[in-house]
Amino acid sequence: KMAVLKSLLSMASREAAGDKRDADASLRVEWSIDEIAREFLSYYLADRVRMQDWPELARSSDPYAFPLRRVKTHIMNMPLNYLSGNRSKFFTLDREAGTFALIASMHLFWRKREFRELVCQRVEYAEALYWYRREKNATATDGV
Repeated sequence: KMAVLKSLLSMASREAAGDKRDADASLRVEWSIDEIAREFLSYYLADRVRMQDWPELARSSDPYAFPLRRVKTHIMNMPLNYLSGNRSKFFTLDREAGTFALIASMHLFWRKREFRELVCQRVEYAEALYWYRREKNATATDGV
């Protein structure tokens, strides 16, 4: 889930970096599954350690040629489905249209740079905690 959120934040950051006077106010709140999949794959390819966390990608003979359709299937089955289907749902997933979107009540927040920065900090903390725990567990089991 954090990889998807980082992907969305990364896309928003690039969008907001444009020369438009009010770039934040016009940020998209809906993304195609294809563009999320490309960003998601880039996130994993950027770090060999991260890549090991996705066994199917890590086992690939050429991770850089990993099929986008497999990435799409992967993210629709787990992170996107989960992010759009839990009780505190902030997103919607439309499999037929191939889109993932923020719910309407979140649009105003998303379009504020300060909100995205707070989300980014929370995502980075959750990610760091995940890797810390993963390393700690790996070290503990290595000694057994």
